[in-house]
Amino acid sequence: MHKKPHSKAVDNLYQDIASILKLLHLEHEAILCVDAAHEIVAFNNGAERIFGYTNHEILGSPLNKLIPEVFHDVHTQHVDEFMESNTRAKLMAQRDPVTGLRKNGEEFTAHASISKFSYGGETTMTIVLHQIKP
Repeated sequence: MHKKPHSKAVDNLYQDIASILKLLHLEHEAILCVDAAHEIVAFNNGAERIFGYTNHEILGSPLNKLIPEVFHDVHTQHVDEFMESNTRAKLMAQRDPVTGLRKNGEEFTAHASISKFSYGGETTMTIVLHQIKP
């Protein structure tokens, strides 16, 4: 993972978020945080189970690594629009299901909520994803 021009406060916040996510031990919901560059900065146990990546493997990777390639362009556009909008959250009930991509290449369908917050001049998105069972 290459170093970004974050402030130390933002780096500390990401470490705190990662610690909190580990404490939650949510196995059925993936919770991940993404920075303004669309890079993964936090990944909980549920995300590890659902996507098949460990924290070590995924932190610093682009969010598109978890999405089938056919959706990359449109997804990047939607994320950018959300980051620039005044909307603070989009809940599962307000959104169509999304398609995720596991480490082994398997695609799956899920409901997702997304929210954002700013801290230390950086905007971070939090995604909560619940896999739809086949």
